[in-house]
Amino acid sequence: MLDEPNKALQGLKPAQQLALVEVAIPALRQASEGDRLNLLKDLEAMANSQDLFHWGLYQLLARQLLPKSRFKETIDNAEALQVTVDSLKRTDAGKQVDRQALCLALNTCRGWAPKAKATLVDNWLNTVRADAVISPAERQLLAILCACIEVPLPDEMLQ
Repeated sequence: MLDEPNKALQGLKPAQQLALVEVAIPALRQASEGDRLNLLKDLEAMANSQDLFHWGLYQLLARQLLPKSRFKETIDNAEALQVTVDSLKRTDAGKQVDRQALCLALNTCRGWAPKAKATLVDNWLNTVRADAVISPAERQLLAILCACIEVPLPDEMLQ
């Protein structure tokens, strides 16, 4: 029976899965602290054993449900840009992404001003467009990156 919801979720596009998560956040914030922590613990275990997209979903929920102090460790701004761009390139090439470095980069980028975030997203778009094909993996990671730094997904990624 547990496989049925999982199969239904797998049929959704990454942007649709993210939308469901974002819709659920207000309700999750109303849950008891114990329930939120148990959910995050389960999601973290699942995220660590699955793909980068599921790790990103955990990151998104954790950043919304845990104290901001949990995500205070940052890196240099230029390094954060490079880590995110390299992560997109590695994802497109089917290579492993350094999740710890990406987490620190997201911590850093999340604190940027809106104009700086817009420039960052432009860099990400240029990266995924470089080979003229935006792969599903690139699309998924870009959706996660945008959600984690609290910027809207570019319209072209919703298609």
